[in-house]
Amino acid sequence: MRIINFFKMNFKMTNFKKERTSHNLSESNQRNNSRLLLIILIIISILTTVLLLTNVIISILTNINLPSIDSNECLQNDESNLIYQQLIDLNLDDTIDFSTKTITYKQGDKIKLNGKFANRINYADYKSVVSKSTKSNMLTIQFNALSRAANIQLKLNTFKQDDITCDNFNWNIINNQNNPAFQEFDDCFSLDDASWYGGNEVSNQQYWPINKQDFGGYNPYLSGIFAKSSAVLERYWFSTNGISIVADYNSPLFVLKNSTNICLLGSSKQPFNAEKASKLNYTVCRIDTNTFNYMNKLHLFVINNFLSKPTGIPDETMFKRPIWSTWAVYKKFINEQKVEEFAKEINANNYTNSQLEIDDKWQTKYGDFTFDAFKFPSMKDFIQRINTLGFRTTLWVIIIIVKFYLISCIYFILNSGSSIL
Repeated sequence: MRIINFFKMNFKMTNFKKERTSHNLSESNQRNNSRLLLIILIIISILTTVLLLTNVIISILTNINLPSIDSNECLQNDESNLIYQQLIDLNLDDTIDFSTKTITYKQGDKIKLNGKFANRINYADYKSVVSKSTKSNMLTIQFNALSRAANIQLKLNTFKQDDITCDNFNWNIINNQNNPAFQEFDDCFSLDDASWYGGNEVSNQQYWPINKQDFGGYNPYLSGIFAKSSAVLERYWFSTNGISIVADYNSPLFVLKNSTNICLLGSSKQPFNAEKASKLNYTVCRIDTNTFNYMNKLHLFVINNFLSKPTGIPDETMFKRPIWSTWAVYKKFINEQKVEEFAKEINANNYTNSQLEIDDKWQTKYGDFTFDAFKFPSMKDFIQRINTLGFRTTLWVIIIIVKFYLISCIYFILNSGSSIL
C-alpha cells in the first residue's frame, strides 16, 4: 500500500509541474506580445511626427521667394559650356551644327542626309576652340585639350562645281609628341529613305542596294577577310538622294554598316600602324535631284575628282580575240601533252586566239610559283612549241597565300604579334 501511495503522489507532482510550466510559458508569450505591440505603436508615432514636420517645412519654403538661377550665368562659368558657346558661333547655316555634332543636308524641305560627327570627341576634355577662315572656303578648327585629351584639328573645306557642292572633313591629331593621348574619329550617316550603293563586300550578303547589309561591327577597310567583310573596291558610297561619300585612301579606315547607318572610324589600332596618330579624311558631295540624270552626273564627278583611272589602254588583242583556257576542257588534270594537243585542236578548227592560258594546276602547291616537274618536265621547250603554234601563253595564278603550304614565313609581312598579316 505504501508503494502504491508513493507512485500516486509522484504522478500528481509530475502533473502539477507540467501545468506550472505551461502556465509560465503562456505568461511569457503574453509579455512578449505586449512589448512588440508597444514598439509598433512607438514607430508609428515617430513616423507620424516626421510626416507632420515635413509638411510644415514644405509649407514654409513655398512662401519664400528663392533667387532664380540664370542659365547664361552657368554658361559663362562652366568651361565645357564655354566650349559649347564657341562651337555655336561656328555653325554653318542649317547644314553643320558643331554644338550638337550634326550634319543635315536639305533640298527644300526634304532632308537628303543626316549625320552625327565627332562621336568619340568629348567637348568636356577641351578648354578652348580656335577657328580660322580663309578666302578659299577653308575653315580650320583647333580643339585645345586639357591634360587628359589629345589636341585635335578639323579642316573643313567647301567647294563647288556646277550644281554639285562638296564638304571635305579632315580630322587630325596635332602636337601629339607633347600630348600623346589616344584619340579616334568616328562620324556616322543615316541611310534614311534613300537607296545606297558601294562600299566593301560582306560574305553571304549580296544586297544591292546595300541598305540591309550588316557587318556586325567595325571592320578595317582592307583587302583581307575581317569578320564578315572584305574590301577590294573604292572607299565610296552614294545614294539616290543625290549624296556621295568618299573616304581618303590614306586614312586608317574602319567601317560599320548596318540597316540604318554607315559609320567611318579613323583609328590607328591594328591592323593599321598603332605607332602613328589616328586621322580621318572624307568628302561628302550633294547634287540637286532635279538635275537631269543627276545620279550619273554625280557618279562621273566622283570618278573624275576622287578615283584613279587607267593611265593606258590594255592590249587590244585581248578584247578582240578569245582567251583559251585549259580549265574549260581539262580542269586541273593537265600536262604538257594535253595542253599542246589543245592548241593544235584550236588551230585545226581555224579559231583565232588572243592567248592560251594554262590554268589550275600547273604548280606544285597552291600559292607558290614552282612548276610541277612531273607534269611539265621541260617548261622552256614546251612554251617555245606553243609559241610556234601562234599562241602567247599565260598562267593562272592564285592571288591568295595558302598558309597550309607555307614552308617559311621570312618573306611575308608580319603584324605586331609576329603572325602573317
